[in-house]
Order: sequence, then C-alpha cells, then structure tokens
Amino acid sequence: KNYIVSVGNELEQKTGAQEVIVVVNSLNGTDIESYANQLFRSWNIGQKNENNGLLILVSINDRRWRVEVGTGLEGAVTD
Repeated sequence: KNYIVSVGNELEQKTGAQEVIVVVNSLNGTDIESYANQLFRSWNIGQKNENNGLLILVSINDRRWRVEVGTGLEGAVTD
C-alpha cells in the first residue's frame, strides 16, 4: 500500500497527473464500466483543465478489473 501511494505521489509531483487504485469486494450487480466511470467523474481524478487522471478498479469477487483514463493521458496510457 505504501509503495502504491508513494508512486502516485511521485507521479503527481512530476507530471500533475493523478492515479487512483480502488479495490472492492463486489460490484453488487453493477457493470464495471459504469461503476468505474462514476467513480472517476465524482472523485474528479486528475487536474480539471488537463483531464489527466487514471483510475484502476479491481473487483475481487467478480474477478473483473477496469482502467479509466482521462483524455489528457490517452496518448500515454490507453484503456
């Protein structure tokens, strides 16, 4: 956990981009795309004027994962 947080802090300090990793037990029937997109938008991940956020969502019991990328990072990181 500490390593992941330190990498995220370093990324933000060097580039302004923000990354968030979310691990949940279950999506409770919600499709992962909608869940990830809602988290990405409601948490305002990334700088507003740059839209440079990255969200990685992992659902343990559903055995699913999803990456949401702001348009400001699409050249560097693809879905």
